[in-house]
Amino acid sequence: MTIKRFCISIFILCLVVFAVFLYVKQGEAPTQIQNTQENKDIVINNPQADQIITSPLKLSGKARGNWFFEASAPVELVDEKGNRIVEKYITAQGEWMTTDFVSFEGELVFTIPTGVKKGTLIFKKDNPSGEAKFDKSVSVPVRFE
Repeated sequence: MTIKRFCISIFILCLVVFAVFLYVKQGEAPTQIQNTQENKDIVINNPQADQIITSPLKLSGKARGNWFFEASAPVELVDEKGNRIVEKYITAQGEWMTTDFVSFEGELVFTIPTGVKKGTLIFKKDNPSGEAKFDKSVSVPVRFE
């Protein structure tokens, strides 16, 4: 094998590896953030993890302004199998066009499916671009009575 063929083979191999890397990177899951006081994007005051919740559920906390779009962001309540119970929006309570924290509120009205004991509240960063690389969410485990 000549040096020229060897260099071409290495170049092609590098292109293939780069293409595979890009393909895998596109399919990554949205970033999930833990609900802690150290969180840099959103802090949820209500409900807390593993709290027993009932309808109507008041939601509160604070998030960086870029978590919102047009002063709102989606919130979804799912059961322990991932089935959607309800999806609504939280609303910024101040100027949301900032990188500072902005208080938010919301309310979920829902009916708990029979036999369901646990669920997850998913606070999603509003992403009007639709590009997966900008997706973020915070999951809060909850319980039902």
